[in-house]
Amino acid sequence: MYSGSSSNKILAAVSFPEYCLPEKIIILSVVAAIPCYLLNPIWISAFENYGKMISQGMPILINFLIFATIGVIELIITKDEIALVILRKIKRR
Repeated sequence: MYSGSSSNKILAAVSFPEYCLPEKIIILSVVAAIPCYLLNPIWISAFENYGKMISQGMPILINFLIFATIGVIELIITKDEIALVILRKIKRR
């Protein structure tokens, strides 16, 4: 499990066994949702003076981008097999 590099040692500490996939999804989703929850009032107040479409749509879009970015980073850190296969296919193109 440890190949000599300190980064591999850290990554091994956050890996999940294959049998606890639902728990992994819940934990990673909660962690990714925390910044969205904390920053949402900032986005709402920043766009409140615009029309209905912008004032409601932009906070959703920004929170989606934050959640998705953190989620992808978490999947790479935990060495999720499906995420790594997708990443390899993207790198080949």
